[in-house]
Amino acid sequence: MAERYDFFGHVENAIATGEKGRLEGCYAAAISLKAKDPDLSNKILFRLLEGGYQDVNRELFERYLNGDSLPVDHAKALSHLVAWAESGSAPGMFLLGEAYEHCGESRRDGVKLVEHDIEEAKKWYRRSAELDYSLSAKKLADLLLDGRRARDCTQKELEDIEKYYIKAGEYFTLGNIYCSDKHSPDCTPEELLKAKQWYAVGRKTGMGSFQCQECTEILRKWDEPEYVPPRDNSITATEVIVAPIALWLWGAIGTALLGVVMAINAVTIPLLIGGAIVYGLYKLFKSSR
Repeated sequence: MAERYDFFGHVENAIATGEKGRLEGCYAAAISLKAKDPDLSNKILFRLLEGGYQDVNRELFERYLNGDSLPVDHAKALSHLVAWAESGSAPGMFLLGEAYEHCGESRRDGVKLVEHDIEEAKKWYRRSAELDYSLSAKKLADLLLDGRRARDCTQKELEDIEKYYIKAGEYFTLGNIYCSDKHSPDCTPEELLKAKQWYAVGRKTGMGSFQCQECTEILRKWDEPEYVPPRDNSITATEVIVAPIALWLWGAIGTALLGVVMAINAVTIPLLIGGAIVYGLYKLFKSSR
């Protein structure tokens, strides 16, 4: 009991201070305790929730949904999922959008959490995508496109679709909705040009990624010139600071070395001259004998 009391003391301190790091630490500890002591783990989660830490809704949603250390309760699972999404969590909004798109079936028994509602799914995907959650952005763009091609969409629809595919980094998909086959008689020259433009953006963006590889491959098939990344000739702030210091040090070292050389010369040159004179006199004396 002493261990539990001490641990709850940490939980109460975290709630009292409201420090995110402490709250996250208690949340992580509760999750790690699930296998060893599920009752204690759940009590900590509920206390954190009472204290205003909304992130625990994610874990409680999963536990009620799948009967993991808590009895299966789909109404409570949905309640925690909605609370998690409404607290401003982009992943929570994404999962709520998925629930409405796919009827929110439980992975344990197939019971529906919510009725199928594409407009609700779009609403939550959009809110999540505006927080730059790429999975939601792709889901939303897919729903907005609804299996059509660019030519079948209004200008407003196309602007929305492009916006969210860009947020998701789906440049290969963007090219495909215009024209995915260069030799297709169904593609107009304008559509082919637009597809090439999106594939080219994808090739330059996220070098080494799947999108980049796919875009590069299709452009090669279409005999487009290879992309050569530009050399970065920009000068960084570090270089601006380091360059003068390096020049000063180089000058100081050079001056010091020059001083050493001059000091050596001041001694060695007279010695060399004196040695030459002595050697000359010796040769002269030797020849006169």
